Amino acid sequence: MNGDALGAAFARALPAKDRDTLHALLGDPVDFKALTPGAHWDADDPGEVVDRIILGQWFEPGATRHLVEQQVYYGVAGERIAWLRILCSGFRPVPDGEPAED
Repeated sequence: MNGDALGAAFARALPAKDRDTLHALLGDPVDFKALTPGAHWDADDPGEVVDRIILGQWFEPGATRHLVEQQVYYGVAGERIAWLRILCSGFRPVPDGEPAED
């Protein structure tokens, strides 16, 4: 899978909360850094990135999806994402007429 395909796969797996795909996309180790409102996240273990941060804190089980903006930069080594930088706006109000939940 090339870099563009890895990025697209990550972008699809994130809102789907697809744990297995997220794990498969990240290198081991992975150089992960992120900024969210009020927090800085730093990890190098793909399990910590996926299970504790992304699915454990940001998009925890049972949470409904609201509008969130994320800017992501990443680098590839071989067939996996080797480093990942995420800047997140936090949850934003959903514009009128758009559903706030699935």
